[in-house]
Amino acid sequence: MISTLRPYLRALVLLVAIGGVVSRATADEPLGLSLLRPDSLAAWEYAAEAPAGWIISEGQLTGAAESTSLLSGFTFDDFELRFAWSVKPGGAWSLGLPEVPRGAGLRITLKEGAGCGTVRDGEKELASGATVEPLGPAEMHSATIHRFGGTLSIIIDGTVVAEVALDPLRRFGLSLAVAAGEASLRGLRLREPRGNPLSNGKDLTGWFVSNDRGTWTVENGDFVATSHRGLHYLRPEK
Repeated sequence: MISTLRPYLRALVLLVAIGGVVSRATADEPLGLSLLRPDSLAAWEYAAEAPAGWIISEGQLTGAAESTSLLSGFTFDDFELRFAWSVKPGGAWSLGLPEVPRGAGLRITLKEGAGCGTVRDGEKELASGATVEPLGPAEMHSATIHRFGGTLSIIIDGTVVAEVALDPLRRFGLSLAVAAGEASLRGLRLREPRGNPLSNGKDLTGWFVSNDRGTWTVENGDFVATSHRGLHYLRPEK
C-alpha cells in the first residue's frame, strides 16, 4: 500500500500562502522584532534589581549613570541588532551580551569621541573601537550590531568601528546600562537569520529511513512512502 504526506504538505502550502499575504501587508514595516514597548519596560525586568531611574516615552529610552542595569529575557546565537542612540556630553552606553546560560560575556561601549565600539570579554579588550564625531542636540547615531558564526561586527553611522572573532557556539543575552552621563536609545530591533530548508524538494539528500522496513521517494516535492512493513519513518541526517 502506498502512503503519502501530501495532505500534510497541502496544509503547509496553505500556511505559506497565508504567510505570503501577511508579508505583503507588512512589507513597509521595519524588519525584525521590536525589543522595546512604546511606554513600558516589560521584558527588561530580569536583572538583580528592579528597573529604576529610566524614562521610556513614545519608544525612546533615556537613562543616566545612576539608572539600574536592564536585562532582557531574549537570548540568541546569530543576530542583528539595529537602533538609534545618543549621549549628552561625556555620556556613554554600555551594551552587554551576557553569556548564556551564565557568565559575564561581552560588553560594548557606545559614546562620542574615541573608543566608540570598544568590545570587552570579561577583563580582556577584544577591540578598541574608533572615533565617532558628535552630533547636534536633536540628532541620533545609528548602530548595527551583527553577529554571524564566529564574527561580531559593530557598525556606527554606516562605518565598521569594530570587528572581533568569537567562538561560534557561544550564545548571548542582552543588557543595557548607562556607563556615564545621560543617554537615550530608540528603535531597538532584533533580526535573527532564517533557518535552512530541510528538503531540497527533489530527492532524499540529507534524510535516511530509520530502519529497513520501507522505502521512500520524492514526487513533485512530496515525501512518498512507496512500501512499508510496519513502523518506519524518515529522519534528517543533522
